[in-house]
Amino acid sequence: MRDARTGKIRVADLAFFYGIPVLVGVAAFMLSWRVKGIDNLLAALSILTGLLFNLLVLLFDTAARLKSRPTGNASAESKHKYRLIHELNANITYTLGVGLVVAIILGACSLAGIDDARRPWSILITTLLAHFVLLLGMLLKRLRSVFLAEFPKLLGA
Repeated sequence: MRDARTGKIRVADLAFFYGIPVLVGVAAFMLSWRVKGIDNLLAALSILTGLLFNLLVLLFDTAARLKSRPTGNASAESKHKYRLIHELNANITYTLGVGLVVAIILGACSLAGIDDARRPWSILITTLLAHFVLLLGMLLKRLRSVFLAEFPKLLGA
C-alpha cells in the first residue's frame, strides 16, 4: 500500500482495498443479501487458502535461493528482486489471514448447521470475501512483477 518511489502510503490503494469491500457490505445490508451454500463457499475458500500456503512455501524457497547466490555485493537488480519477493510474501501472508478469518466464520456456520447465513453474518462474510477477491487480484499483479523481474528477456520486457 506504499508508493515504491516515495515510500508514502497510497490513500487510493487503501480506499480501493478497504472501501470497495465496505461498499459491497453496505450493498449486502441495503439489499438484504443472504449468503447461501456455506459448505460450498467453505470448500472453495479452503482450496484457495491451501494453494496460497503452497505459494508461500515456494516463495520462501525462492527467497532462500536468491539470498544464497554468491554475488559478493548484491546488485541493484538483486535488491529489487528481493524487495519484490519480500512484498509478495507480506501480501500472501495478509491474504491468508483474511482467508482464514472467513474460513473460520464459514466453518462455525457449517458446524452450527447453518446453510443460509442471516443478515449480520451475510454482511460480514460478503465484505470479507470481496476483500479476499481484491487481494487475490493484487497477488496476481505482484506475481507478474516478480516474474518480469526474474525473466525480463523472456517476454521482451
